[in-house]
Order: sequence, then C-alpha cells, then structure tokens
Amino acid sequence: QLGVFWHTQGSGKSYSMVFFCQKIHRKFKGNHTFVIVTDRRELDAQIYETFAGTGAVSGRHVRASSGEHLEELLRQDHRYIFTLIHKFNQETETPYSERDDIIVISDEAHRTQYGRLALNMRNALPNAAFIGFTGTPLFEEDEITRKVFGNYVSTYNFKRAVEDGATVPLFYENRGEKLNITDTRINEKIAAKLDEYNLNPDEEARLEKDLSREYHIITAAKRLNKIAKDLVEHHAARWDTGKAMLVCIDKLTAVRMHNLIDKYWKDHIRKLEKEIQNTADDPEESELKKQLEWMKETEYAVVISEEQNEVRKFQNWELNIIPHRRKMKERDLDKEFKDNSHPFRLAIVCAMWLTGFDVESLSTLYLDKPMKGHALMQAIARANRVYEGKNNGLIVDYIGVLKHLRKALAAYAGTSSGEEPDPPVRPKEDLIQELEEVIAETVSFLKTLGFDLQDLLNAEGFNRIKAIKDAVNAVYTTDETKKKFKLLAREVFKKFKAVLPDPVINDFSPRHDAIRIIYQRVQKNEENADISDVMKSLHDIIDSTVESETQISEPTEDFGKIYDISGIDFENLRQKFSKSGRKNTAVHSLKDRIKAKLKKMIAQNPLR
Repeated sequence: QLGVFWHTQGSGKSYSMVFFCQKIHRKFKGNHTFVIVTDRRELDAQIYETFAGTGAVSGRHVRASSGEHLEELLRQDHRYIFTLIHKFNQETETPYSERDDIIVISDEAHRTQYGRLALNMRNALPNAAFIGFTGTPLFEEDEITRKVFGNYVSTYNFKRAVEDGATVPLFYENRGEKLNITDTRINEKIAAKLDEYNLNPDEEARLEKDLSREYHIITAAKRLNKIAKDLVEHHAARWDTGKAMLVCIDKLTAVRMHNLIDKYWKDHIRKLEKEIQNTADDPEESELKKQLEWMKETEYAVVISEEQNEVRKFQNWELNIIPHRRKMKERDLDKEFKDNSHPFRLAIVCAMWLTGFDVESLSTLYLDKPMKGHALMQAIARANRVYEGKNNGLIVDYIGVLKHLRKALAAYAGTSSGEEPDPPVRPKEDLIQELEEVIAETVSFLKTLGFDLQDLLNAEGFNRIKAIKDAVNAVYTTDETKKKFKLLAREVFKKFKAVLPDPVINDFSPRHDAIRIIYQRVQKNEENADISDVMKSLHDIIDSTVESETQISEPTEDFGKIYDISGIDFENLRQKFSKSGRKNTAVHSLKDRIKAKLKKMIAQNPLR
C-alpha cells in the first residue's frame, strides 16, 4: 500500500503521475517498472500522450493491445507499461511477474479496484506495490479503496487548485427550482439506481422497469419542454462565454432534448430578427446582429455510445437515431468540440465525455441527470478548465443534485491533516458579489486618479464626451495606472458575462457600460493613436529629431534602413506637449503610436 493521491480534476493529475515516476527513477536505486492502469480508452490515450509529451516514453509498443500482449510486456523489462484494467482478463495460476520493483498506478482508484479484473491483476503481480490516483475525494463508502491503497499520501483540493490558477472556480445556479420541475426524493432514488447499474444498454430497460413512475416524471414531455426552452434562452444570453454541455438521464432523452432545443433555437433566431428590425439604437443593433450570427452558425449535437438494435429502439419512441449516428461516425466531434473556433458549441450527452474529456473553453454545464458522489464530482469538473477570458465555470442544475453536494462532501473521508473539505462549487450569489467587488474596486481606483465615475454616469451630450476624455486622461496618469485600469476592467467584463443572464445584471449595467466606454477609448487610442492635431504640429519636430544613419530618401528597392531612435529630442517634445489640455492622453497615445511603429519596422526588417 503506497496510499491515495487526490489531485483535483483539471489541475494536472496526469502530470503529477509523470513527476512521481520520474522522481522515483531519479532518487531510488533499482529498475522500477510503472504500470499505469485506467478503465477508459480515452483516459489510457490521454495519460500515454502526457507521458510521451514530456519525453518520459517513446513508442507505442508499451501500450497493451490485448491480455496476451499485456502478459508479454510484464514478462519483459520496461520502465512504463500502459493498460486498461480490462486487459487483465485472464485468470492465471502463474504470475506474470514476481518482481517486487513493479509499482501499479491506478487512475481514478475508486473505480478500478473491484471485481474479478482487479483480482486477476493482483494474482498476476503478487509482489507489486499499488498507489491510487483520483481526481475526486474519497467518501465514507469508499472503504475498499482505502483497504487496497491506504490513506491519503497527498491532497490537492478544490480551493488550492483555484488559488494556484490551475483551475477556475465553479458556481452553480439552481434553475430547476425556478422552473418548479425539481423533486429531490425522486432524484435520490434514481441516482442510487444509476450508481448501482452504471447505465449499460441492457440495464437501461431494467432501470425503466424498476423506477417506472420516477423515470417517467423525469422524462415527461412537459418537463423537458420547459428545460429546452429555458436552456436556449439561458445559453443564448451567454453566447460569448464559451461552449456548453447538457447531461441527460439516458440516450433516448438526449435525442428528445436535441429535437426540442432545435425547435426553440429556431424560435429564438426569429425573435432576434424581430428585435433587430424594431431597435433604433445603433450599439444595441450591432450587438444583436453579432448574437444572431452566432446563433445561426452554432451547431448542437448528440454524443452517445452505439448499441445493438438502436434504430428500432428509437423508432419505438418515434425518434430517428440514424442522422445523429451518421454525424458521430463521419465527423470527428471530439476534435471539433475541443476547438474553440468550431461552431459545434453545445454537446448533448448522457454518459460519454463526462470523464477524461477536457474542453478548456467549456464554461457552462447543464445538469438534468440524477447523479451523486464521484460521478457528480467528475461531471461538474468538465467546466473547471482554465481558458483565456474564462472567469469561471457555471453549473446549471435542473435536477436538484447540487443542493445535496455539501451533504455528500460532509461524509467524505477527510484528508490526512483532518481538514474540512472545501465545496467544489459555490452558489451564483457569490459570483454576483465578486462582480460587485471588482466594479467597486475599479470605481475606487479611478477616484484615486482624480476621476469620479458618477460624473460620467450623470453626464449627457457634450458633457458626456468631456467626461469620457477626462476619464481617459486620468487612466493615462502613468504606464502603471493604465495597466492596472485595463486589468481591472477586463475582470469586470469577465465577471459581468459570467453572471448573465441573471436579471440582477441590470443593477450593474450602467457602471459596467461606463467602464467599458473608458476601456474602449483607451484601446482605440492605442490602436489608432487618434492625435492627428498633435501629430500634425509635431511632424517637423520628429523629422528633425530622428537622425538617420543612412540618407533618407524616397522608397526604393533598397530594403532595411537603420534609424537611431536615441536621437529623439524628448525635451523638445515635452515643451510642445505642455500646451496640450490633456497631456497624459497625448503623451501616452504618442508613446503607443511609436511602440506600434517600431514593432512594425522590426517585423519588416528583423536584422536591425
């Protein structure tokens, strides 16, 4: 027993495995072999690619392709062997290896140590040591896991991962209660059965039989209609926050939800087209057109595993699985969904892609499947990956499972230090509070620079234009003040988008919009350096203060003039700028212009 290594999902657990193995090889004498065991093909591939990407292994010959191949690899001498636990499918009286320097790394340890396959592994490697890696904490019911591997030897919990920037925080919104479609007692019954059966095709029918009343309540047409309509409206309002995933109770429901979403999606497109026709506000019209274009190009698709006689099964429900299956077979949906630029933006699943599938830009997870324990923890972790511009992941709960997540965590096995578990998700109210705090911090920062945002909020007409210019001039006090304002403003924008479409956003819109106007003007200055009046008057000065080491003449075929920028007479420039009303803006705009020009010159002639 080497213990259990809990490393929060999405924060680099696979790399921790690599570092652990490499450290053993580096620090301890001997010829250790590491056998990395998983229970999912996609996990096996992902972990192998991580090891290969770091240079720890080369060549795919160390990946077991069958039970016979695994036995052959274990009888040989390899530093690393990668296998599914299913490859230990042969009962054996003779061990594959009796070496005592074999270390078995069991990924998602709570899933892989049960039953006949685990026993076969132990019999095949009687003297091996075992360490369990898991992305979720151990719960009280994980008694076998502790008996097999021991207690925690290392923990990297939710809070630490967020604080280190390894993952983004998760927030949840209970929309099921708002729609009055949640029945927690039914959800707990179904969650228990799903956990027991793990929903393989044969057991789906048994689930329906055992829980006929509860199942039909969850999948009632009226309820699914409410969810589909709400999901479309919710996701459309968050259209520029990233990709999304809907988790359904089973395959039939996934296809039914696709059809309902398709109906309401097209309805929403028509609604946007009418709004564009009726709006008289240019900025609002521009924003609506962007959203409309996004909705028209966005694709939503079902991703479910294939089973025998599925065409007949779906036909019995008046559903057609054929076009969905064709899409899943003919296209690489996995790759498309991971590509943030691809219009496949909403995946509808029931079991696939809930473990070992990382999509960094996935920001919203819609849950409508009763889940508990490890399955729930792994599902919500789909939304915690770090991505540029992503403030947090949002879990939208239609089924009422997250309400009991704290209860589940209260029963978890604790850490070696006895500390209390930190919840992996926080209520959306916390996110709203964070938005309030970052806006207040931005307003306070502008005040330290001598500008009151309220002046801009109250101003109209020419006074508003003057207020914007005063704000930009204040931001340009120094390079550091400009940088800090831009950082604060971007945080405001990220958290504002993250709160959408909650109606409370209306309370923040005026301040958000005012900050955005200042930010956009600063950005425009940097990009365009709109100081034509200053530049015109300084044209002669700059010509006289920039001396060329080669004679400046009209452009010819000769390429690559060299300029000595140390010859600029900045004192002369300061005297000229002393006559400007908003010196900060003028100076920084010119500085940004010169930086942009130099960057362009260097790109054109990299030898300078």
